[in-house]
Amino acid sequence: MALLVTDKLPWLVVLAGVLGFVAAPVANFLTPTTSFLLAAMMVGSGLSLSLPQVFEVQGTARLTLLTLTLQLTLLPLLSFGLYQLLPNPALAIGILAVGVAPSEITSALMTMVARGNLALAMRLMAFSILLSVFLTPLWLGLFLGKGVPLDLGGIAVELGLIIALPFLLASGLRTRFPKMARYNDEFGGLSALAVIMLIFVVGGSIASFKLELNLSGWYWRAWFSI
Repeated sequence: MALLVTDKLPWLVVLAGVLGFVAAPVANFLTPTTSFLLAAMMVGSGLSLSLPQVFEVQGTARLTLLTLTLQLTLLPLLSFGLYQLLPNPALAIGILAVGVAPSEITSALMTMVARGNLALAMRLMAFSILLSVFLTPLWLGLFLGKGVPLDLGGIAVELGLIIALPFLLASGLRTRFPKMARYNDEFGGLSALAVIMLIFVVGGSIASFKLELNLSGWYWRAWFSI
């Protein structure tokens, strides 16, 4: 069952998004579970590899450093440039938030589905998340200043408690009990199910959201409603 979920994940994600859009009241009702779903995704990812496997950079040190440098410096700067150019404030702040956020936490899961280098993907994700606990609030404070009220300390705490801590604890547990490797497929299935549920919730949020863009004098309106 776990293998079925991970192998069919792209199709299941699309289906979950459509169902969330159609059944927006149900999806919005589940919005408070978002933090738990993120934590479950990180637990599943952490249980897939031990701490030495995650943080062993020998042979990939240059690639790891280059990737993290581009993601944690160039990407925020590019998003800030778009933030300055976009005419819609809500959209601009959203683009900025995406640019300064840590590595997409489904990246390791996607790598697992694609049969890629899971250890490298997990390593990049882990370093990105750990560094972003400090860098994300720093970038937001630097770019937005006091113009937008932000609880930067709260952002750091949430990133630490919801993302970094579950991952490190789960990976530490895997390190302590190496025989858990036999359940890697089940751990991947846990992460995949959490992703599917998150996409379902996001679909409901999109259905309740009205986005208005003003580009080059033309007004483009995309209305999302149930």
